[in-house]
Amino acid sequence: MKTIVITTDFSDGSKQVARYGFELARQLRTDVTLCNAMIIPAEIPQAGIVAWPMDVYDELMADSTKELNQLKEALLSGHVTKDAFEPAITCFLESGTVCDIVNQAVDLQGSGLMVIGSHQNEGLGQWMIGNHVRRLIDSSRIPLLLVPSGTHFRKIKKIAFATDFSDMEADLNCIRKLVAIAEPLNSGILLVHVNNEKHNTPQLQYYLDETLKELVKKADYPKIDYELIKGSRAVAGLDWLLEDGHVDMLAMLHRTHGFFTGLLKGSHTQKIAGHSHIPMLIFPDKSSV
Repeated sequence: MKTIVITTDFSDGSKQVARYGFELARQLRTDVTLCNAMIIPAEIPQAGIVAWPMDVYDELMADSTKELNQLKEALLSGHVTKDAFEPAITCFLESGTVCDIVNQAVDLQGSGLMVIGSHQNEGLGQWMIGNHVRRLIDSSRIPLLLVPSGTHFRKIKKIAFATDFSDMEADLNCIRKLVAIAEPLNSGILLVHVNNEKHNTPQLQYYLDETLKELVKKADYPKIDYELIKGSRAVAGLDWLLEDGHVDMLAMLHRTHGFFTGLLKGSHTQKIAGHSHIPMLIFPDKSSV
């Protein structure tokens, strides 16, 4: 992985997310790009036609540049243990929509991971202004790590990858990408599937077990295991996993018409991604970007 793009709006919460992303970059031994999209009313469709004086625009750019550099210095001045990898930090600032600017930074830096924050009282639905998290998830061509506000970095011992078995080839592709992240972290991977108890039969149980075993075998990673979670609803099963499953990160594949889309549209989104202290690693659906 070449670089990690970390988005920020300079709020206290996003600065904490930046610290999480920086510490993760240190563990992955990769560099960092701090990205800020300077949103001005003239570039927001709902704002109508607004003429901004050039001196005001320049002042806003100067303020944002100063904030980015201050954040960079704060990250670099943190405690560093002897022989620890020190990520180089590049700052990227442009005016425009959040999605456009963040994706520009990703393309320019050849980044392999994007880190964004969600506010605890807003979940996936709000970030900075509007529905930028959802738009970034829909438009991203690289994995996206959604870090809840207030999350402190801790050693990532176990990453759970949730699958609904709707596309085994896509799942395996994501798992291999996940291995590339987990291996330098020395993290274990847990493949999980929520099995609806109402529709469970011995034959189905056997099929699910064998399918997960096959994924584990093909992933070819020594620290990988699987678990079937019993529950009446997938969301409830994942909620249990986040709270009681002793995992440090939840990974999922975002399919255009799949389970994750249901999470985004459903009322349980805030519960899973809003109050939870567990970051969510979201892999994009290639067919939708």
